[in-house]
Amino acid sequence: MIRLLVLLLSFFALSACGGGGGSSSNTSLNETPALTSVAEGIEFKRSSNPTEGVRWKVLSTGGRLIWFDPQLATLEYDITPLADSIIMNQNSEVGVAYGNSTNEYYLEAASGEAVQSTLQDGMAMGYNGEALMRMHLVDADQNNSDTVQKFGTASMVINFGLDTGSLSVTSNDGKSSLTSSVDLDDNNWLTGNGTFETSGDTYTDSYENWSAGCSMFGQCGTNYVTRNYDSINESTRLLGSLTGENGTGAMGVLIGNNHEVGITLE
Repeated sequence: MIRLLVLLLSFFALSACGGGGGSSSNTSLNETPALTSVAEGIEFKRSSNPTEGVRWKVLSTGGRLIWFDPQLATLEYDITPLADSIIMNQNSEVGVAYGNSTNEYYLEAASGEAVQSTLQDGMAMGYNGEALMRMHLVDADQNNSDTVQKFGTASMVINFGLDTGSLSVTSNDGKSSLTSSVDLDDNNWLTGNGTFETSGDTYTDSYENWSAGCSMFGQCGTNYVTRNYDSINESTRLLGSLTGENGTGAMGVLIGNNHEVGITLE
């Protein structure tokens, strides 16, 4: 299997120029035979910012790439995978890469091999795995914001008679969660819609206190306080794929206006 680190370093060089929707069979002069792109496109754009969205690519190996692209109109060739963000499963991987030219972060799910066959109609299968969650949090009262990354668990069930199912993700700290419908098409792509929520996220803030009498209470100088970020409850959208022989694995990317989530399941 082609490992994610290789794919992360290769798929931007394989991408056609950004902008516009739909699929493309155009290839790049930088392509190598093992990683030729045979189809690619923009699946959907972020509703609050249509310059951001989710892209996909099918390689000549049958492998698939799905990633959140923060600059759809800009082709980034110089990226650095963030090793501490990578989750590897048997048939797929999830990770984040930093674009050294765009100064943006790209979240990707990757599978190096094609799905060999589909499961039989009437079967239902459960999948379990891990999730990488990135959320853009704000404390409006303090005019403070940050992007927080979390790991979590993911589970999915698909009924292959109906080609429908459900997906749920929960962060390891229990504060963030996601649920989504799942629809399976004839080419083993997964799509769906749902809700992302996070509440109770905190950060440490500081302030200076040199007011008269502060020494009486031992609070002169720099003081630290724990503050709460505002809660988020918003829609999410899924693009994913079955992976591995007989569709025994799955991967995908979900985004909303203030979050990106990558999943890898077996």
